[in-house]
Amino acid sequence: MDMMTALIRDILPDGEQPFKTPSAQSEAAGIEYLEHYGVRGMHWGIRNDKPHPMSGDAKKAAALKKKPVHALTNKQLKTLNERKQLESQHAKLNPGKILTGKQKAEVILGTLGIGYTIYNMATHPATRALIGIGKKSATKQLKLF
Repeated sequence: MDMMTALIRDILPDGEQPFKTPSAQSEAAGIEYLEHYGVRGMHWGIRNDKPHPMSGDAKKAAALKKKPVHALTNKQLKTLNERKQLESQHAKLNPGKILTGKQKAEVILGTLGIGYTIYNMATHPATRALIGIGKKSATKQLKLF
């Protein structure tokens, strides 16, 4: 008998059994209980559905990709190249969420880099010396008027 079981038996009155399932305990206490009715070991959000059906052109291209290039006729090679170009153009024109997020991050980091460079230039001793020289020459010019 482990320590937890001994503790529960000490708390309960004689003859009363501890709850066997969490749902029985929650029902007695008036608490709602979430039970899992899914497939054991299956990850949340992952479906094992059938893949989308392939079009006829995609099936032909997949079959042609398996063959070595020297075994393809000119017509087959042309068909395969056209399919690859179309897929490439589609991927460029319809970027995923990750790609658009990456592009936004690059813009933000680029802007921060420019700001950091400007700050370093402004706080550099040589820049401060040039600003001092500019102030002196400006005050001399103003005194002439």
